Amino acid sequence: MLTDVNTVLQWAQTMTWKGLHPIVQWMTTTYERGKRMSRQAFAPLAQRLQRSETLPRWSVLIEPLRAGPAPAE
Repeated sequence: MLTDVNTVLQWAQTMTWKGLHPIVQWMTTTYERGKRMSRQAFAPLAQRLQRSETLPRWSVLIEPLRAGPAPAE
């Protein structure tokens, strides 16, 4: 049972998707309403999104980053 924060974090760390584990962190801050990313900041994330044809706005699959060398800047 997910009875406390520690249990939830430990359980979430055991998840996998195509053999990859998530990065799990407990956040105590809240998001400010109305904040948005710039188009330039969102561009790398947008490349990882796969939208549903039937529910294009609400159904999004986010491909994880692949492990490997960091991209050159």
